[in-house]
Amino acid sequence: MTLPRLRPLEAYPFEENGETFYYLRDPQDFAPDPVVVNGLQYFILSLLNGKNSLQDVCRKFEEAFSGVVLSEADLRGLVEQFDGYLLLETPRYQAHLQQLFTDFRESPLRKAWHAGVCYPEDPLLLRQKITEFYLDPAGAGLEARPRSAGGYPLRAILVPHIDLRVGAPCYTHAYRDLAASTDADLFIVLGIAHSGGSGFMIASEKDFETPLGRVETDRAFLAAWEKNLGHSLCEEEFVHRSEHSIEFQLPFLQERLERPFKILPVLCGSMYSYVHHASPDIPDLLAYTESLRRTIRESGRKVFFILSVDLAHMGPKFGDGFAVDENRAEVIKKQDLDMFEVLSRLDRRNFFELVRKDLLKRNVDACGAAYTLLSLMEEGAGELVAYDQNLQRDSNSIVTYGSMLFFGPAW
Repeated sequence: MTLPRLRPLEAYPFEENGETFYYLRDPQDFAPDPVVVNGLQYFILSLLNGKNSLQDVCRKFEEAFSGVVLSEADLRGLVEQFDGYLLLETPRYQAHLQQLFTDFRESPLRKAWHAGVCYPEDPLLLRQKITEFYLDPAGAGLEARPRSAGGYPLRAILVPHIDLRVGAPCYTHAYRDLAASTDADLFIVLGIAHSGGSGFMIASEKDFETPLGRVETDRAFLAAWEKNLGHSLCEEEFVHRSEHSIEFQLPFLQERLERPFKILPVLCGSMYSYVHHASPDIPDLLAYTESLRRTIRESGRKVFFILSVDLAHMGPKFGDGFAVDENRAEVIKKQDLDMFEVLSRLDRRNFFELVRKDLLKRNVDACGAAYTLLSLMEEGAGELVAYDQNLQRDSNSIVTYGSMLFFGPAW
């Protein structure tokens, strides 16, 4: 009997009473709950590769743990338990996944997946919490003012999407002056497809639910863009289901704006498959940006861009073979500031060189969204208004993030 394959999971070791345990999480949120296993169970899971049989796993277990016997009956019970947690590629998991697809497809709304966990689901508490973010010592304060630079109005912002429980004050530096600086009525939010997807851009036509109310997606604009592009942008819409990078922006946007507005939610894919190009003028990618530029101009809409991105993800937690300490964090900060300097000049060519030689190596997830903005914004300037780092000492890893304002002429 061949045992099923373990699904892709994130595993975080931790110590308790001198024993090592592993916190298992499904990065795609298909399994509804995280699971904690001990070291022996973790070893068994590592052997579930879709090739090993019951006998193979029992033998390898006993070879690794001399004197500890694993019976076939006990192993069957463990496998059934793991399957109940939806950790394995089995018919039970496939049926569950199909139901998730059906439920998402039939819902007119993309629900507020992270409300009640990463931020309050009560609207009054959420507004209070956002005010606290602004008033935090690391926040921007509440006093807003119109912003412009070089005679150009504010056209776009770059904002983190790090967990609000960690880095929310940094968001406020991008959002504080928004309402006083733009009369835009369509906000194109470029997030990151953390859970994958084969397209460079994946849109959703669903309205987005937040504790502060429903945010309407501009389906007419999306349809016009798809017509100009020549194909659908929503074939992999399911990746929006639990993705946080767009969701985290919407309460800040709702809190700042008192006028009607719509959004266009778009998740950007990886640029790994494009690094062999010597030039940023990549036909496959320019097809997206040029068709978007044409759609903006034909629509007559007042468009504003929000880039929901984080920067470096480095250390053992992200697959690196080194720990990140304060000294390495300073090096990473310098690399991040070098990137922001290139962005401030709207220098698409040198930014693409950074993508090829530095940013992807440091797991900077801003690449696709920033490339898109620089392809559309040929004049103007960017201004860095906040930068921070989340140095995670328990895993010797780091996530960096910042906020930037972009000023330029109409699209």
